[in-house]
Amino acid sequence: IDDVETLEAGGKRLWGGIFRNSEEQVVFLRDQDWDKFSGSWKKLTGGRMRLVDLEVYPSGGQNTFAGIYRDLGEVHSFWVGQKRDEFQEKVKELSENKGQKLLDVEIYRPSAGGGTLLYAGPFRQSNLETTLWAGLTQADLQQKVQGLRGKELQVVDVETYRDGKERRFDALVRSGPTGEVVIGLDAAAFTAKWRELASKGLRLVSLAAYQE
Repeated sequence: IDDVETLEAGGKRLWGGIFRNSEEQVVFLRDQDWDKFSGSWKKLTGGRMRLVDLEVYPSGGQNTFAGIYRDLGEVHSFWVGQKRDEFQEKVKELSENKGQKLLDVEIYRPSAGGGTLLYAGPFRQSNLETTLWAGLTQADLQQKVQGLRGKELQVVDVETYRDGKERRFDALVRSGPTGEVVIGLDAAAFTAKWRELASKGLRLVSLAAYQE
């Protein structure tokens, strides 16, 4: 498993994931409170395992964590619970001073009752150029994606959330051939688009599910 997404629908928690062929060891943890998840992170990253994908979701009145770990071994770090401007500054600081690039971004509320948006994400050593776009409307996001054409930059992760009455999008951009970003389709239309793009040699690298 390479990427995981979860949402609650009809009183049930549903899961989706992206899988790819790999000989790397992979560990997937879910439904852990912060104390248990942070303990698992310390234990797993004490060896070669590194957190590469993170999910934060409400359960039982508190935030619950899920994560995918891969056998990578590079220098790494993990930042949780920062406001948007603080997290963007951390992304810049780690990239410029330590060569650690953001792998995945997660946006969540401090509790099921709401509150200020918080950011979290894992970082690891990489030479790839990496940029975080934050707080965009869908139109702004699509316009910026079009601006990547011919620049050898690609969107590798998209997160969406409500900020007041507006739906906002954050995107993680990394060095590589430009791909496609698909937004706003129901399950059937998304599956059809996935098959169409896969037939053209494109592969799904990130998944986000949301309800309007």
